[in-house]
Amino acid sequence: MSPVPRDMCKHTGHLLHWHAGSIAKARLWRQCSDMSTSGSTLGVANLKGAAMLSRVTPKSPEECMEMPDVRAGVDAIDTAIMDLLAQRFAYMEAAARIKSDRDAVRDERRKKEVIDNALSRASELGVPASLVAELWDRLVEASIAYEFDRWDELNANG
Repeated sequence: MSPVPRDMCKHTGHLLHWHAGSIAKARLWRQCSDMSTSGSTLGVANLKGAAMLSRVTPKSPEECMEMPDVRAGVDAIDTAIMDLLAQRFAYMEAAARIKSDRDAVRDERRKKEVIDNALSRASELGVPASLVAELWDRLVEASIAYEFDRWDELNANG
């Protein structure tokens, strides 16, 4: 029998996401260990769901009393942001596939609309507008560049 991979629960067989922080992994292993001796099936179901989602819910910022808790929260958010970026760029790939004209890739009116939407949401949430404007300008420009690359690849054979 081969050894259990380091990031696999020996009770549920679920792999943890490689981005999962050490605190999240330790918490999940404790749950897994407790569950294996308690006989509770509710813990198994909850643990399986957590492992499949590759995340353990961190404490809220208000609940954090130590830096490891803060770092676990930031790590979880960074993972979620990366997942959302992957989805965003998948939409850029779809746009490149759908657009028949390369000139349609850059749409300044749409760029302004996306940035304005982000600034409006930032204002609602109390996030600094100058930071959001800079981040979204870079994000949209990177998305446009990615879409151009995909469009060129898809239409290379004319």
